[in-house]
Amino acid sequence: MKNVVASSAKFLDKKLPNWAKKIKVTLLTINSNEHCILGQLSKGDPRAMLEKIGLNEDKAYDMGFVSDCGIENLDDLWKEEVRKRRVKK
Repeated sequence: MKNVVASSAKFLDKKLPNWAKKIKVTLLTINSNEHCILGQLSKGDPRAMLEKIGLNEDKAYDMGFVSDCGIENLDDLWKEEVRKRRVKK
């Protein structure tokens, strides 16, 4: 799953430069519409963000933006990707 999240973060780098600066890591929860990556980038409307970046819900699930099965470390993997981008800049 780590590779999936890393690849998805790179996808966001291309679609939404500086996206990581907009994420509140302390609130990041993939299972929350308001606090997931896409929810934070869209002020609580992840479906609008999916449309903006050209993904459907199935693809978002495959890319680790969405989880309905509570993958335990998904939040941590995304937090790691956000932190990496903040250090680089």
